[in-house]
Parts: sequence; C-alpha cells; structure tokens
Amino acid sequence: MGNAPLSNSSDARYLMVRSELARRMRLWQRLLDAGGPKGVRPELIASLGIQRGQQGIYRAAEITKNLSRTGAGLAVAFRSYGDTYTDDLSDVEMKYRYPKTDRPGFDDSEIAAAKESSELGLPLFVVHQAKSASKFRDVRLATVRSWSDSRGFFVVGFIDSTEPSLELNGVGYLDVVPRSSLRRQIRLLTEAMLRFDTRCLVCGCRIPELLEVMNLESAASNDADARDCLLLCSLHATAFRVGLFAIEPDELAVVVRANGPTASEIGITYRENLDRVALLDREALRRHWSKWSDAPNVDRLSG
Repeated sequence: MGNAPLSNSSDARYLMVRSELARRMRLWQRLLDAGGPKGVRPELIASLGIQRGQQGIYRAAEITKNLSRTGAGLAVAFRSYGDTYTDDLSDVEMKYRYPKTDRPGFDDSEIAAAKESSELGLPLFVVHQAKSASKFRDVRLATVRSWSDSRGFFVVGFIDSTEPSLELNGVGYLDVVPRSSLRRQIRLLTEAMLRFDTRCLVCGCRIPELLEVMNLESAASNDADARDCLLLCSLHATAFRVGLFAIEPDELAVVVRANGPTASEIGITYRENLDRVALLDREALRRHWSKWSDAPNVDRLSG
C-alpha cells in the first residue's frame, strides 16, 4: 500500500540509538511492572539500572559511552530534590539547573551527557525525592527539550502521559533547541511507544527492538506527525505495508482481505490496544482506509 516504516535500517548510527531507546523503554516497562512509577524504593531504581549513586545526572557510561562523542556517556536520569535542589518543577516540565560541585570537570561531563541525550532524541528518567528524609522516590519519563548555557539550566518536559507531546512550547529565551533528522525519528518512535504502551497494536509484542512506527500518510519521517502513526512489530509492519490488513476508522476494527490470509494466520491476536487508535488523526485513518478498501478486485472481511 506504499506505507514505509520510519527508519533507515542501513544507518548504523540510527540502529545504535534505537537500541539504547529500546533499553530505556524496557527499563520503564519493568518499573511499571514492579509497581512504579510512584512511591518506589531507591533500591529498586538502582537494581533496574535507572539511576545509581549520588550524582545529579546519571550517565551509565559503561553502557552509553559508545554513543557519546566524548566517550563520557549519555544522560540516563536526572535526580531531583523537592526541598533542597533548585528545580522549578510543575506537572508538565521542570527547569533543571546545571550541576555545580567542587569537581568542575565532572560537572562539564554531566552537562555534555545531557545535551547529547537531547540531541539524539532519547528520553530519560527524572527520579524525584520530594523531601530529603523520604525513603521513596517518584520516577517520571522525560526529555531534555532545550537548554541555556548563559542561564545554566535545562528545560525538561515530562512525556509519561496518556497522550504524550514531545514538542517544545516556544520559549524564546533559550539558547539551544536541538533539531536533527535522527532526533525527530527517535522522538517519534518514543512517542508512538508511549501512545501504544510499547506494544504492537495487533499482536501485543512488547519487545522494543522489534517495534516500528508505521505512517498512515506515507510521509517522509522528517515530516511525520505522531498522530498519523501506528506502532507495529516488524511482522505486522510488513503485513500492513503490503495491504494485508487495515484499521476501519469508525469502529476502530482490524479488517483483513477476504481473499487473503486470515487474521489468525497473520497473527492478529491482540485487540486491547485498539482504543488507543482513537488518539490518532481520524481523517488520516479515513484516507488510508479509503485507499485500502478501494483497491481493485479485492474484497474485505472483518478480522
């Protein structure tokens, strides 16, 4: 049907960043499965590898150093203290001050690691301790949207919502709002994973490495809108791309070809996520449905 997954499988850099994204989304899944993300013991956070030690910006350098230009690693988590740390915190974003310790070289490495995570479009974790004496932490998934070296802070937006938005609401005083094709691809995949609970829409596969963004409008990835995109595993992305099934836009039902493989043969077994399709642009669904259902000499059959 002309649809293409929004990635470049020949791009080694993309695949490396995508692998790191998959690792972080798996950590988020495991945190949720363990009863998080609120009221979590720090021991659990450390055992999962989300955040360890006392530093403000956790880099997991042993894992992320190969993705970093400097070899110092990428930021994985920010540590936030509600009553002692100078964060401006709200439900949707926070202003995270650059670290200033008696180890300026170390501080510079942490700041650079946060910037590189942002430039690559990777989400990170904010581990928040409301009070210094608290034994529990709240964890949120976020992204570094921009930063100001002259003012010494990052703008961090929280993205762990039912309908995440990774876009920056214009703040003209900031020095840097990073933009690149790779960043847009990774952020689009992140948003799709959050929107669809890091599951293939039709089989429930939860392996992040196997999930792909499929654009209903067949647009180039640089111009894609997350509201036009499905999240499918590699198998079902191929099946969708060659037209073996589509989503009926009014009932939000999976429909297969009457003269093609059945839903069972294709492996369409999971429907709990279909209500999330309602978050997408309904007109984009209708346009795709119209093209699919008008294909010549092909009947259709509800899956």
